[in-house]
Amino acid sequence: MARILVVDDDPGIRELLATVLALAEHQVVGAGCGSEALDRLGVEQFDLVLLDIWLPDLSGYDLLELLRTKPECTETPVIIISGSSDQEGALRGARAGVLDHVPKPFDPDTLLAVVSRALAAPSGMRFVREMRARSADVYSTMLTLCESARTTPL
Repeated sequence: MARILVVDDDPGIRELLATVLALAEHQVVGAGCGSEALDRLGVEQFDLVLLDIWLPDLSGYDLLELLRTKPECTETPVIIISGSSDQEGALRGARAGVLDHVPKPFDPDTLLAVVSRALAAPSGMRFVREMRARSADVYSTMLTLCESARTTPL
């Protein structure tokens, strides 16, 4: 059983995620905004954070960057659960150490598979996050080069 923090401003989504995760015998704590999540992360330990991007007080990416500055949270795996899937956001998440993304609406079996994978290999989390961050940097550089080549006259 893992302790999972679910950060989403929609109470229905938090309840749905809690129900699905409870069926897999996980303990779920919810937070409706970034400041509430930071408060909880300051006093409680979590094995995993499920994080929405669109929060009322700060973005999920900003929350993730703040979370990574807390010594007790630098190794906590984070999975983004969001209805948006823009390239820049995905790159920002990868640079900040997001382990995986689950799109909304989500399939419960897919969610549980991603959560299980994240919880199964805690010793390899740092390596995976570092590789994703490096891949994001390479991809970002490639996008910049392609855009430059496309807009530069021959």
